[in-house]
Amino acid sequence: PSDLQNIDDFAVDNQSIQTPISPKTQLQRSIEIEDHIFHYVENDLPSVIAEVEKKLNINIDESCVTFIKEDIKKQLTTRIDFYIRQFQELVRGNKEKVAGDINSFVIDKLIKEIKNGVHTFISHLPENMKGMKNE
Repeated sequence: PSDLQNIDDFAVDNQSIQTPISPKTQLQRSIEIEDHIFHYVENDLPSVIAEVEKKLNINIDESCVTFIKEDIKKQLTTRIDFYIRQFQELVRGNKEKVAGDINSFVIDKLIKEIKNGVHTFISHLPENMKGMKNE
């Protein structure tokens, strides 16, 4: 039709457009990250706890270790969502150059948060829950 001849050309100036992530992709990504962190909690967390114990010169009993593991697992879903949104905002806003992919970004953030949280938790235990190391 002749009406279309007067319509201006709509261009995006060769910019990439961020489309929303499909729920299936989002769920798959969250599951992959969660699996990685579960593996970290079961295999690497004991050495993180041992390092903190050594640094603070205290011993915690196994019930505290179990509590820490369960607490991390309980918070994992919301923390993964938080860091995924943070990554997307950084990319969208171009506030800073984000290195790596979203999974690596989220996993790195979670591991740092876990290490800091373990240190904070153990250092703030009541005295009756701390055991001094015998060295």
